Amino acid sequence: METLKTLKTNLLGVIALVVAFGLVLGMSAFTSAENGKRDTYTFYYDGPYPATVADVEQEDNWTHDAGQQECGGELQMACSITIDESYVDDSNPSQPKLESSAALQASPFGTNAAYVTGSADGTATIVNRLE
Repeated sequence: METLKTLKTNLLGVIALVVAFGLVLGMSAFTSAENGKRDTYTFYYDGPYPATVADVEQEDNWTHDAGQQECGGELQMACSITIDESYVDDSNPSQPKLESSAALQASPFGTNAAYVTGSADGTATIVNRLE
């Protein structure tokens, strides 16, 4: 009789552990899905022309709202970058600003242009355009 009681107690303990692990895994799956979805912002180069590498890498030369600027083409001139929200100061939602943590990298094209080659955000979408 003692053995049956002990077996029953152990079985209930195992079942409780399985249910607890199931709940933890189930809840973390939902949390990960919510946290995995992040906002992005698109910024357009709005600095001096001709642009140097330093001009393109300067975050103050990028604006969130550039009207109907068209990008696309060759690697000649910086145009736009779509970047994760963690690299954006959006404390003023009407005027988000690119933060220096974006660490833009650029390369020259000839003597009067530069284009974006990378950023700290490895998932950023970079679009350059023809000069």
